[in-house]
Amino acid sequence: MRLEGKVAVVTGAAQGIGRAIALGLGREGARVVTADLQLDKTQSVAAELQSAGAEALAQLPERPVGHARHRSDDDRAPDEVGDHAVGSSLTSVRALTHTAIGSAS
Repeated sequence: MRLEGKVAVVTGAAQGIGRAIALGLGREGARVVTADLQLDKTQSVAAELQSAGAEALAQLPERPVGHARHRSDDDRAPDEVGDHAVGSSLTSVRALTHTAIGSAS
């Protein structure tokens, strides 16, 4: 288990590539935080990880300020989303990591 003692935060973990990455990290021994706006699906992935013996926590990430809220807005250019969106995303990842480390201790 190469990642034993490490915490991995996987955004987009509810399905597809994000789900596969989360499951792979769990198999390698990482404590995994599954984060996705589809909370029911990300909870299912966390439960699957736990059933396989991994430590896992499902979280609903905060939307960054200025993030597109409607499907029709998703095609906007990055500069239309807002300069502070990246900083807000990093703050959300830090909060998820802090939660994961605190609950895994």
